[in-house]
Amino acid sequence: DKVVTSMSHALAAGSQVEVLATTNPSGTTAINLTGNEFAQTIKGNAGANVINGGRGADTLTGNGGNDAFVFKTALGAGNIDRITDFNKLQDKIHIDDAVFAGLKLGGLTSDAFFVGKAAHDSSDHIIYNSLTGALSFDSDGIGGAAQTQFATLSPGISITAASFFVT
Repeated sequence: DKVVTSMSHALAAGSQVEVLATTNPSGTTAINLTGNEFAQTIKGNAGANVINGGRGADTLTGNGGNDAFVFKTALGAGNIDRITDFNKLQDKIHIDDAVFAGLKLGGLTSDAFFVGKAAHDSSDHIIYNSLTGALSFDSDGIGGAAQTQFATLSPGISITAASFFVT
């Protein structure tokens, strides 16, 4: 099933919808689109959208504009979203402090972000693997806890801590 909307829309729990999209991909009205526990493809428009996949392995597309991709559900192997068009100059990734425990509210500090396969010190909590595009959270940096992937971006983009906002 497919839901096409010209205004903000959140899928109800239990709604087995495969696609949630805007009626006009080139429109510039800011729209909030939120998925549910199932895997969806969610497509915004050219405006400043807020896109939240919810639970499930979702495919998220902002379609231009200053988009915010929201991550605020429990992390796990079945909840890894793919962001198809992340633009570090326009878009932000919003991460919830209740899920991403230990991060300070506001902009992600540069010492909490690392580009590589794994954390290289105890302050690294958000890790971007530029070879695979995997974006992971590590609650204790190089401690005993394993990192957990929560998203996939395009490989090789020059993402920095400035691309993240902790809510």
